[in-house]
Amino acid sequence: MLKLGFDLHGVIDTFPVFPELINKLVEEPEVEIHVITGLARAEADDKIGHLIDLSRVKYFSVADHLMGRPDVDVTWDENGLPWADETAWNNSKAEYCAAEDIDILFDDSPTYAKTFESIDTLYCQVHNPNRKRFRD
Repeated sequence: MLKLGFDLHGVIDTFPVFPELINKLVEEPEVEIHVITGLARAEADDKIGHLIDLSRVKYFSVADHLMGRPDVDVTWDENGLPWADETAWNNSKAEYCAAEDIDILFDDSPTYAKTFESIDTLYCQVHNPNRKRFRD
């Protein structure tokens, strides 16, 4: 089984090739698709439901995951973006990929690349020249 992960912001919602690829690959019985993102699951259908059928993929939200941890406080800013301990946030995608045996993660953030150095998941950074900086 090939397990592929795709980030939402800057990847799925930015480059049409990714929703097209995901929509084709969900038909393959030997491929498992994971959306791995900071966006809470409750908001996902409104944000990307028109791009991919979320009922056919596995969904991991860093925000939801961290809200479930008693050792991490998650807050929301005036723009509706979640904020949490930077180390916990940055490690969450790699921890999920390691636990789920994800083969490749496509993500546009250079921040996460170093968290993948000690796991088997290939971190494929997508160059997004219009990347919005989510963290200051």
